[in-house]
This record gives sequence, structure tokens and C-alpha cells, in this order.
Amino acid sequence: MTLRVIAIAGLVFIGSCAYPPPYEPTGPVLSYEEHMRLASVYERRGETGLALREYKKAAMAEAGRAHPHFAMGNIYLAVGYYLEAEDSFLKAIELEPEVGVFYNNLGWLYLQTGRPIQADAIVRRGLVNDPRRSYIYFDTLGVVETVLGSFAEAELLLNEALASIPHTDTVGLFHIYTHLHELYLITGEEDKADEAKRRIRELGLIAPPFPYPWIIR
Repeated sequence: MTLRVIAIAGLVFIGSCAYPPPYEPTGPVLSYEEHMRLASVYERRGETGLALREYKKAAMAEAGRAHPHFAMGNIYLAVGYYLEAEDSFLKAIELEPEVGVFYNNLGWLYLQTGRPIQADAIVRRGLVNDPRRSYIYFDTLGVVETVLGSFAEAELLLNEALASIPHTDTVGLFHIYTHLHELYLITGEEDKADEAKRRIRELGLIAPPFPYPWIIR
């Protein structure tokens, strides 16, 4: 996915002062689900500090649940707190090692911190766990190969992602075409770059969530 740091699944940093108060469950103690719901509300508004607070409370409410750690990892990754993001993703993997997207997003952290070889290895582990959505991992691996300078392999992987992604997944298509466009700019293939740019415009999206909208509540 794209190497610029933008948020995943609603981490769009927008002002929130015009919104009504968020959902605040009543009662002395909130449940895991209530903390997760409240965190999601804060996250969509860009109130990342409050979102982190609620995800941490959710993690304490049910210590065996991986999803709060994954959500915290995504926030930390988006704002550049890489050590905290890595710890959160690794904790999510420890708790639920079968979830492929945990590995994918950890791979993005490794890419952003200059560790493409580690990124390749961890993303491939995610692919093994989640072959039904192989396009997520082919896309990320295509970016890994671009970073490594293996441009032919990068193009092959990105085209495999295109071949397997559902046509209704416009956000995923946006990411794949964006990575193809970046690849062709590097390789100097102007016609292919123009075609990828045309496809991006047809999708009508601007900077959708990073790196994929896979966040599990």
C-alpha cells in the first residue's frame, strides 16, 4: 500500500467540534463492546487520543481480544509512533495469529521504517492465513518489490492483485492503481502511468484509508 502515512478505516484527521457529543453508555462500568464502539466514534472524528484511551480500556476489559491492539497499532502507525505500533501489532498477532491483516499492517510498518525484507516475510505469512483476500497481500508485496528495485516482479504482483480483487472494492482498486502509477513513474513507462492515473480518476476517490480498510471491531 501507499508509502505516505494516511489513516486506516476512518482515521481521517478532521476537526470534530461541530459534531454532537459521542455515544456515551451509562452505567458504572462499560463493556468491551461499548469501549470499542466509543473508540470507533472518536477515531472517525480524528480524536485519536480519546480513541486510544477507549481501545486501551477495551483491551483491559477483555485481555484475550486482539482487535483493540490492532486498532491501536493502526493509529500509532498513522501518526508515526512506530515502536508503539509494532508492539501493538505484535500483541494482536500473539493473541490471534490466524488473522492475516495483522501481518499485512505490520508489514507496512516495516516498510515505513526501512525494513523491506522483514516486510516481505511478514506479509507472506498473512497471505498464507488469508488466501481468499490475496489481493491485499499481493498489493503490499508489490510495493515491497518496488522498494527493493525488483520492478518486473512488482508489476506482476500488482497485476495479480488487480486480477483477484472484487470490482466492488473501489478503495482497494484505488490503492493498487496508485501503486502501479508510482511504479511506472519510477520505471519511466509514461503510457502505463497515464493509464493507471486515468483509472484512479475514474474511481473518484481522494486519499482513501491507509493501507487498507481492514479494521475488525
